[in-house]
Amino acid sequence: MTTYRVHKLTKRVYLLRLDDTDTRFFEGIWPIPEGITYNAYIVTTSEGAILIDGWKREFSDLFVEALESVIDLKDIKKIIVHHTEPDHTGSIEILLRLLGNIELLGTQFAKSMLEGFLGRALPFFKPLKDSEKISLGDVELIFLHTPWLHWPDTAMTYYPEEKVLFTCDAFGGYSIPRTVVDSSDDVISEYLPHARDYFANIVAKYSQHVIKAVDKLVSIGIDYKIIAPGHGLVWVNKPDIIVKSYLAWARGERFGGKFKVVIIYSSMYGNVERMISSIVRRLEEQDIELRIYKFTDKTHSNKSDVLGDAIDADLIILGASTYEGSLNPLIDSIVSMICTKFKGLRKRFIIISSYGWAPSADKELTKRLSEAGMEILKNVTYKGRPDKKLIDNISEEIYKIVNELRKA
Repeated sequence: MTTYRVHKLTKRVYLLRLDDTDTRFFEGIWPIPEGITYNAYIVTTSEGAILIDGWKREFSDLFVEALESVIDLKDIKKIIVHHTEPDHTGSIEILLRLLGNIELLGTQFAKSMLEGFLGRALPFFKPLKDSEKISLGDVELIFLHTPWLHWPDTAMTYYPEEKVLFTCDAFGGYSIPRTVVDSSDDVISEYLPHARDYFANIVAKYSQHVIKAVDKLVSIGIDYKIIAPGHGLVWVNKPDIIVKSYLAWARGERFGGKFKVVIIYSSMYGNVERMISSIVRRLEEQDIELRIYKFTDKTHSNKSDVLGDAIDADLIILGASTYEGSLNPLIDSIVSMICTKFKGLRKRFIIISSYGWAPSADKELTKRLSEAGMEILKNVTYKGRPDKKLIDNISEEIYKIVNELRKA
């Protein structure tokens, strides 16, 4: 059941959070059985209120209800649009209907894109310069350009008096956390894997822009105490955790934890799975984190989770069968996403492949991963069903590779 929560974060800032249990595929692509939240914010002032972002259009009536539980709608004087993707701006249409041509604020890109989404000119949309101040009554905010997190229109807003940084998609995550803020270490540990999946699926292609944005925040002296994103937990106790996590993921690194090996494989008739199963048994003898994703005639793993675990893996083992003289289409899809979203992160790979009449999967994987800047440590291909000797030899070799890497 879709519900919403209204929570007072500070003296002047309210969170309006919609818990979306209906959406099964984020952006129509990424499986999210865990659900997702849409976070909007109200900043109250002596002369009215400033609304920051919104919800999806299908929840517009609930959004109005949530707003009215905090303020009179007519008190809204300005709406800040950090990012025009419709999961944050769908509810603007009903507000324009109810309030008329209220002042909209955002980047020039946001103005152009929102006009496209709404199908109308917005002459009352005021594009803001980087670091331009937004004033209303006794409150002053600072608008910050942070493009490509993850669209060209994206921005953040900083409220210096209460040290709140509103970040929209940046520092967000999937899932519907059981609390609205990072109230305990348990809540944080439950949430971070969903934030990592979100980063890998949505933000990873623009990893260098994440690093640039954080560097910018530091260089201009943004002294945040609260990170208030457009999805997921609001960080009021340990905001540096989500910032440091995002930076680690942007570099393709782990933020703490054991040496991590991710195995992703497809197996049509068991020839790849037989080799992978032996490798898994050997690696389970080591003190590592081992994550396994498979695509067989009995099960298909969640692709959102595949990318989420892969982005901070120390080593990725790819297993693929040749299919119609080329690469298995399921692995093809995953490799395409890895090469697009993780390009330049220099992830390390081992390739395992089997074939019937001609080897090609290994060649295709090698070519594409190498072109994306990945490092291939070993490439194993074999015809048909691997025999015990080959299985034992390869399993031992990979055991040694992992052992050496984790001790390095």
